[in-house]
Amino acid sequence: MRTDHTDTPAGCEYGTVYIAFELSKAKWQLGIMMPGGEKMSRYRIDGGDLAALSGLLVKARAKAAQAGKPVRILSCYEAGLDGHWLHRWLADNEVLNYEIDASSIEVNRAGPACQDRSDRPGAVDALVSGVPAGRTAGLQHGSGSHA
Repeated sequence: MRTDHTDTPAGCEYGTVYIAFELSKAKWQLGIMMPGGEKMSRYRIDGGDLAALSGLLVKARAKAAQAGKPVRILSCYEAGLDGHWLHRWLADNEVLNYEIDASSIEVNRAGPACQDRSDRPGAVDALVSGVPAGRTAGLQHGSGSHA
């Protein structure tokens, strides 16, 4: 087994897709930010619908691969409902996932925005900024082979 990792791309050499989940029993809401993108696309799938989630991952990987860089997907969600089995499923599907304690996600409560529209950008901000130590209480991390 090699331990020097000289052939592993540095972070800037990846096309990184960021995904933030809001999980509930009935519906999962996802915010997906593509490499180089500044806007997040929002998707809603049935809770636990792994076929729909897999389809979104395939589409995101294909779109990100068009840039000619190795693709990695980083995702996060609040620890809790569906958390641990989904975490394992994502890792098995080559997604670097973080379960984040709800209190560690910055949320702007100053406006009338509903919770899902404010929490997901905060979660994506945490991912994009590298999930700094001060905001990751209760963090669990898993990786696939592209992490």
